[in-house]
Amino acid sequence: MKKFIWRVYTCIFFLLAVNDASGIFDTQSSLNVYYHTAIILNSWFFLPFVLNVLNVLIECLVGILIFAYVFDVKDTPRLAPELFYIRLLTDLSGHAYSFEIIKSDFVQERLLGLVGLAILIMPVLPSYFIQWRMTFSHKKAP
Repeated sequence: MKKFIWRVYTCIFFLLAVNDASGIFDTQSSLNVYYHTAIILNSWFFLPFVLNVLNVLIECLVGILIFAYVFDVKDTPRLAPELFYIRLLTDLSGHAYSFEIIKSDFVQERLLGLVGLAILIMPVLPSYFIQWRMTFSHKKAP
């Protein structure tokens, strides 16, 4: 049962990563419009855009590796510790659009801001646990 739950979570995480990728690369998405408008107004905003793209690419890569790990694919490569730390850094700095939405939620109401923050954080926490196990331990898949 435990393995089934991890497999379902991994599929959901992978779908969320693909959804994030489609949002950043779809020229009609609000995320893409936000970044490109901000870059037009301030050329330094190119850095948060690059961090978001890097975050999306790392999320997709980690999603594939976690999928292989949880589904017991033979010869799943061990992740480098650097990838864990780079992912953490891009997760903290590569969500400028989401942070603006959460800031506006906090302006509306504190509870709404906390819910928005939880919605941003909660889906990725288990993936960090799995990635930590993949990177820093030699244990079998959960």
